[in-house]
Amino acid sequence: PGGLDLALTGLDVANIVIAPSQQDLVGTVVNLGADTISSYTIAWSMGGESGEVTIDGVSLATADSDEFELSGALPFEVSGNESVLVEVVSVNGGTDDVAGNNSQSVEITSIFYGEYAEGKELREYYYYEPSDAPDNCPLVFVFHGYSGDAEGMIQFTDFNNLADEHGFAVCYPQGTEDGQGEQFWNVGYAFHENEYIDDVAFATGLRQSLIDTHGLDASKVFATGFSNGGDFCYLLACEASTEFRAVAPIAGILMSDIQAECSPEYMVPILEIHGTADDVSLYEGDLENLDGWGSYPSTPDAMAFFVNLFGISLQEEGAFPDAVPWDESTVDYQKWGLDGSCPQVWLYTVQGGGHSWPGAWGNQDIDASLEAWQFFAQGCSEPMSMEEILPSGERSVVR
Repeated sequence: PGGLDLALTGLDVANIVIAPSQQDLVGTVVNLGADTISSYTIAWSMGGESGEVTIDGVSLATADSDEFELSGALPFEVSGNESVLVEVVSVNGGTDDVAGNNSQSVEITSIFYGEYAEGKELREYYYYEPSDAPDNCPLVFVFHGYSGDAEGMIQFTDFNNLADEHGFAVCYPQGTEDGQGEQFWNVGYAFHENEYIDDVAFATGLRQSLIDTHGLDASKVFATGFSNGGDFCYLLACEASTEFRAVAPIAGILMSDIQAECSPEYMVPILEIHGTADDVSLYEGDLENLDGWGSYPSTPDAMAFFVNLFGISLQEEGAFPDAVPWDESTVDYQKWGLDGSCPQVWLYTVQGGGHSWPGAWGNQDIDASLEAWQFFAQGCSEPMSMEEILPSGERSVVR
């Protein structure tokens, strides 16, 4: 070593942060030169923000290191993607002799935490919109399962990365707490007979609020969810068909009470991904309510209900390649539709699959998040109203 050579060797900054917040900037420098270092200056920049701090009172001999912490240096107000550049710009009041090791950068994703006022209640949600998303972009709602939470959906669904790639916004709403202390969406479970929260009103109200605030495309709002969140997607398809263009329940069930009252104004395209060995949301259904959730038909019968309701027919069936044999499951599909028109009902059956989100855990032949987005993206631009369905004589009553 010779002369002044202070290297910036590491940054300790979270890759995902919640906005609004002020995040600390922490890093490590090491003296790789021969001269003792008594002070150094760190500069940083992030978007339109920047700063510079001099650290005095150190005595770093060769190979000594120092950790600096700039409290609250990084402000995050909205969702998006930011690149943070950090540099050593001065050593002992002068120039570092070796400039090649003076800087590092880190990419940070910011997710907005918000509260939506529904009556006297404040409902929580997380919102992510890529910084380079186009104006008037689509919006995807992602609903968690029973006893789950919005943060868990952020972590395992990978929808933020899909949003970055395809240019759409994502909302992860938080359910409310039931009498058992678990987070839930009110779809009428048997043990929720005393729960009166109107989650459809919450979802539609939050939808409009996000559209107005962020300038999103009101004609391209979609919903997906896991388990209880998937069940809720069916409720939205039946009761909020004017607000949600398509839904993709993952391991979801159609509660019999929802089915009996289902009278949508528009035909909402549906993609269901469900495992035959699901021991929570039974593929074969539970009309006698043996498991305590309440009565619900089998997954094929739930699909048949919407196929009949929409007056559509089987267009395609097949199977995905068994790309990952060790997951001990395969995926086949059935796709119902109407030639040259919008209504679609797709069923991806995970043969041998359990209560899972394919791609995150369980089956690895497909990525449920990607399949959901592709289903949303391929849909037609104008919804088809129930008044446009085939004459009633060409349909039969399922239930």
